[in-house]
Formats: sequence, C-alpha cells, structure tokens
Amino acid sequence: MRMSKNIDSRVRIAFLIVLLQFSFLMAQPDKSLGFVAVHDDSDLVALIPDDTNDPFSKEARIRFQLRDSVHVTVKIMTLQGEKVCELLSQVLSAGMHTIIWDGRCDDGRPATSGVFMYEVQAERSTRSATVAMLY
Repeated sequence: MRMSKNIDSRVRIAFLIVLLQFSFLMAQPDKSLGFVAVHDDSDLVALIPDDTNDPFSKEARIRFQLRDSVHVTVKIMTLQGEKVCELLSQVLSAGMHTIIWDGRCDDGRPATSGVFMYEVQAERSTRSATVAMLY
C-alpha cells in the first residue's frame, strides 16, 4: 500500500510537470520541447528531443546538430532566466552532439527539483527548450 501511494504521487508530479511545460510553451511559443528546425543560414541545424530523458533520473541529455564547426555554449537556466550552470563553451565539429547535465549547479550543489530551460547558442543562432528534473 505504501509503495502504491509513492508511485501515485510520482505520477501526479510528472503530470504536473508536463502541464507546467505546456503552459510555459503556450506563454512563450518560440520555446519548444520538440524538433526545432532552424533557418538555412544558421549554424545550428536542430535541437532534437531525447525521449529517454526521465524526470526522476539524475541526468538529462541535450541533443543538437550543427551544420559547421562552430563555438557553442550550452547553459541551464530557471524558467525565470536565471543561470543555473554552463555545461559547455567550446568549438564543436559539424554533426550530432549530446551533452549530459548531471542536475548540478555551477558550484557543484544539486539543483532543486523542477522544470529548467536549456539554451544552445552557436555563433549565428540560439535555440532553447525545457527539461524536468525531479529528485
């Protein structure tokens, strides 16, 4: 019985997170959870959703594709735009890339549970999406 209540509460929390993500997208339509194609002159071809991301795990995968070799910065932020951490700032080659966030802030502390926005910034384009982390 105790385990059933625990599972039920996790399902409720996951549902609330999805509802919050949807509400956020409706308020800011330029943010997307899905595949984001970018204009032809862009160096960032696409953000690619990772269906293996589990909000109850301790990590999230951020996948994107680059058209050319460019300098890329990947940041995690709160939905209010406050920086949580910078995962990457370096030149990457053209092609598919996966960056893993371990749920920690820049100072090494675990981030609080919630929905976060990640931003992938290349030289000529920037795209962002959301990810949920529940502990």
